[in-house]
Amino acid sequence: MWSENAKPKVGLVVTYAPLEVGWEDAPRLLEAAAAALRQLPFELHAFEKPVFDIASALEAGDALAAARVDAVVWLAATWAFDSMAIEFLRRCRVPLIAWGTPGMETGSLCGSQQLVEVLTELDLPRAFVHGAVQDSAAHQAVLAFARGAAAAQRLARARFGMLGHRTVGMTEVTFHEYDLFEQFGAIVYYQGVERLMAAMDKTDPAEADALWRREKARCGPCRADDASGLRAMQCYLALRGWVERDRLAGVAVGCYPDLMGVVCLACGLLAEEGIVTACEGDMNSAVLTAAMHLMSGGPIHNTDFLFADPSDDTCTMSHCGNSAISLAASAGDVALEPVRLMDQGVVASYTGAPGRVTMANLCGRKGTYRLTHYTGEAVPTDMTFPGIPVKVKLEVPVEQFLRDTASFGTGHHWMVAYGDLSEPLQTFARLTGLRTP
Repeated sequence: MWSENAKPKVGLVVTYAPLEVGWEDAPRLLEAAAAALRQLPFELHAFEKPVFDIASALEAGDALAAARVDAVVWLAATWAFDSMAIEFLRRCRVPLIAWGTPGMETGSLCGSQQLVEVLTELDLPRAFVHGAVQDSAAHQAVLAFARGAAAAQRLARARFGMLGHRTVGMTEVTFHEYDLFEQFGAIVYYQGVERLMAAMDKTDPAEADALWRREKARCGPCRADDASGLRAMQCYLALRGWVERDRLAGVAVGCYPDLMGVVCLACGLLAEEGIVTACEGDMNSAVLTAAMHLMSGGPIHNTDFLFADPSDDTCTMSHCGNSAISLAASAGDVALEPVRLMDQGVVASYTGAPGRVTMANLCGRKGTYRLTHYTGEAVPTDMTFPGIPVKVKLEVPVEQFLRDTASFGTGHHWMVAYGDLSEPLQTFARLTGLRTP
């Protein structure tokens, strides 16, 4: 499942050429780089010795392939044979970060530039970093690339569930399994609503009751009836059972209108466990949510873009009430109440917590897949929409935002993550072949 070891896995290889100045410092550089990179929020797999010949390159490739790393830092102690990196990549085919260190005579920077040229000619995914192993800017560049690379690598072996059908009258969210597989490598498993309902009926009533009482105790006011709450917990248990059985990264939920208020609370609970969902049968948004969850390390708001205010360059986004309760400023402020429009079931209702955010949209199909993303600041707001409103002050004039997104053909479903994910998303777009503005 997507929740299993959500941190990116990054390999580290230090390389040198025996004739070059500084080759004897390679073991010390390996030790220092490993110590520095272990402070970053990813899982580091450092190959135990420097690479300088075919045998060591192949050994490193086998070891890091077995560790299933998402990207590799290829740190040059000196100028080194670019063919060693190619030998490595033949065994461990992952994006590579060529890192050149300062030093006039070592040739580290020179060799790293040379390697980037070779990888470019071979159309192999790569990045470039320059700086000492303790350089914080270099660390952040490695982290940003690793997050984007991890999303691309994990999606290439991910499975998603499609529950029911995409929303009638919402052609925008149409997808094709072939397109999804060719673009990202992900495959899709289907389940009808009737099968979900049957699975819900087979869940343990006592377990569902305990879960509902837990959620009521965790939150603030409850205006939903207990029968709806129990049904929502049965839905959570049934969806979780499907995810576990088929090892799904997430589910696109065909919720509108028949499952409104039934699946919403379950979606938020699953998000807290690292299992992503997307509303209205939007599989593209499920893929994007999975990528952003991995990049940010936490749940993502699944929203509609609802209101733009040119007076302060803010926009307000929300959906019915399907986001994780942990995204609220305080769980005690979360209300459990019937879903809007249908006045049935139960959803979580709260205003989004303030903080730095990234909002993104993925739409299209084969040949047109495109990713739009913006950063901004989530600011305090009141309950301007019955659901989970998130108000964001953009870094560009809101009217410019509207013109630019319309020109690019951006969709209406926006995923909102906490933190600045602009660099990881750009890396993700490059690695998966997405168009960006």
